[in-house]
Amino acid sequence: MPLFSNSNTFFEENSNGFLLQVKVTPKAAHTKLGKIVQNADGRFVLKAYVTAVPENGKANRALIELLSKAFKIKKSQFHIQRGETDRNKTILITPDVGSTKKVQPSRN
Repeated sequence: MPLFSNSNTFFEENSNGFLLQVKVTPKAAHTKLGKIVQNADGRFVLKAYVTAVPENGKANRALIELLSKAFKIKKSQFHIQRGETDRNKTILITPDVGSTKKVQPSRN
């Protein structure tokens, strides 16, 4: 059962955890999360900016680190499902078996 019944979301629950739709901008001036925007195909995505270059997985690692800090969960719980070499990524967030923490972005 999806976490959100509304299709206008970038974040949904599935049987393995949560799927997060992200559009990454590598080589940005600052590493930060941006706004939720609608792509040309109509899907909603969370914008993310990383200073790392998109070579040898550097930007992907920077994205995982950014998401880990923002959601306050372990980096090992993030898995790129689709988009290893693309700006548009689907990230699977798997549950921490020993934890009862809810997955929520921090509001710093």
